[in-house]
Amino acid sequence: MVELLPDSSIGYADLGACLFYLDDRSGARTNLEKAVTIGPSYWALHNLATLEFYDGRYAEAAKLYERALELDDSDHLVWLGLGEARRFGGSAPDDAREAYQQAADRASRRLQTDPGNTGLLIDLAGLELQLDQRTEAREIIDRQDRFSMGLCSCRHEKHHAVQHALAQQGIVPLGPGPGDDALQRRQQVAPGQVAGQNAEQ
Repeated sequence: MVELLPDSSIGYADLGACLFYLDDRSGARTNLEKAVTIGPSYWALHNLATLEFYDGRYAEAAKLYERALELDDSDHLVWLGLGEARRFGGSAPDDAREAYQQAADRASRRLQTDPGNTGLLIDLAGLELQLDQRTEAREIIDRQDRFSMGLCSCRHEKHHAVQHALAQQGIVPLGPGPGDDALQRRQQVAPGQVAGQNAEQ
């Protein structure tokens, strides 16, 4: 597509997202930066911000998430990414908390129309934990357990990570689970997923 439409940001944004998914960060960065230069789009900014976060450039990631939110502020994952970038980048705690609250508000609203979305429940439980809403986090994780059958392994791992965090604060007991090994390997949870032009909202 980039060969047919070399002046279109969409082709570079899509190619960058695909390369990011394949863990070709250098190729992803080249194409996402090209897309943003031609014409900033929500998806390109979102993915480039997440790439910057993965690479430990938290201040730059926060700036890119903010630019993406100027174009579309409806996705809780981008607000979550902004909160994480601010937190890891050393911003004032209130700045990170503001982003987490925006993310939680949007996730809660989406749950009203998609109450069985287990991934969304897991995200919201983690956000409530960041906001020190221990009771709410416990209620959400209990609710998620009722929908846990059929979870894919990646969601199960994320679910167990939230349970681990809750257990560390004495909110729920921690039992063994398939996410234990992965939790030990990973020091932090990524702020979002690779976004694409046709990604589910």
